[in-house]
Amino acid sequence: MIWPPLLIIIRITDDSQSTKFFLPLPVFLLLLPLVIILGVVLLPVAIVATIAFWNKGWGFSPFKVIWYIYKLYCALRGLSVDVSSPRHIITISII
Repeated sequence: MIWPPLLIIIRITDDSQSTKFFLPLPVFLLLLPLVIILGVVLLPVAIVATIAFWNKGWGFSPFKVIWYIYKLYCALRGLSVDVSSPRHIITISII
């Protein structure tokens, strides 16, 4: 089973490779409120789309969509983004 990510680590280093800024953030504090708000806003749209397309055979199960979004969220674990400039390196890692 794939576990969801727990931390987002933001690290800023300078050209001498010494860490200037290090910030570990719990994912549930950042993403969970956003997911809840988007879910509440998009729920009526999903219900109307399911009812409208059900007779044409294009209907989908909202539970499958939720499962696929969860799998996509779990797949973010291990993602690392490095952005560098001549003076600084910014690393964002999802653990």
